[in-house]
Amino acid sequence: MNRTGRLTAATLGVALVLSACGSDDPESASTPAAQDTATAAPTEDGADTGEEEDAHANHGGGDSADPTPVTVSLLGTSTGHFEPVEGRGDMFASIEGTAVLEKSETGTTMTVNASGLDPQFTYPSHMHDGACSTFGGHYQQDPSGPMSPPNEIWGSSSADPSGDLEPNSQGMAVGQGSADWVPRTQDLAVQIHEPEMPGFPVVCADFSAYDSPVTIVLEADATHGADIETIEYSLNDGEMLTYEGPVEVAEAGDHVLVVQGVDANGTATDPQEFTFVIDDAA
Repeated sequence: MNRTGRLTAATLGVALVLSACGSDDPESASTPAAQDTATAAPTEDGADTGEEEDAHANHGGGDSADPTPVTVSLLGTSTGHFEPVEGRGDMFASIEGTAVLEKSETGTTMTVNASGLDPQFTYPSHMHDGACSTFGGHYQQDPSGPMSPPNEIWGSSSADPSGDLEPNSQGMAVGQGSADWVPRTQDLAVQIHEPEMPGFPVVCADFSAYDSPVTIVLEADATHGADIETIEYSLNDGEMLTYEGPVEVAEAGDHVLVVQGVDANGTATDPQEFTFVIDDAA
């Protein structure tokens, strides 16, 4: 390729990045929604910090990525309902919909159904670390890995796993993302972001409860649980049982799971406690 060709390719690459992320120059915003969007980052209580930043740069697993001797996977389906993010004003109040998170032995799928979107734009949507109230970054299965699928799960309306929600002429969009892993057992949510930079979240849905029976899968961590010979667990303050295979919990309500690993000398690891909820309608 000659020098002109290289420059053309580089220019095209920059243009594609800008078109996907939007401009952080407030003078370049072309829609009322973009012009009205505050550039101050919201705090957990919705207040402005006065700092301008790109909300999409907020990645990472945080404390949830701390290693544990026993890996706990809760398999099942959760449905969340989108609610406005406090501090974003009412310019996106028309956005409604649901998100479904399905965790199975083969991996994880997130499906987003949204309405009230502006058909002129596309909307980034990602699975996030923590509950909606904590404004966590993108969930990353490997916190030190790439900030994109398949290390993250994004709601894409196209075959591109890194794509956005693409509304039709009625402002409705369906997006999906999947991975061959099951996320850590922790609070999770999905956010839809404003279509222009800085890309702050405007609506969020918590995956706070399961609407189907939950299957508990326990496994000794290959690194931090290498000395574990057996795994023990208890449910809802019951007796400690030896784990022999997946355990299904179908009863609606709040549940408390305690797990520990035991080595060949009978020494147990510190207990790990997890809580989960199964909706009455499950």
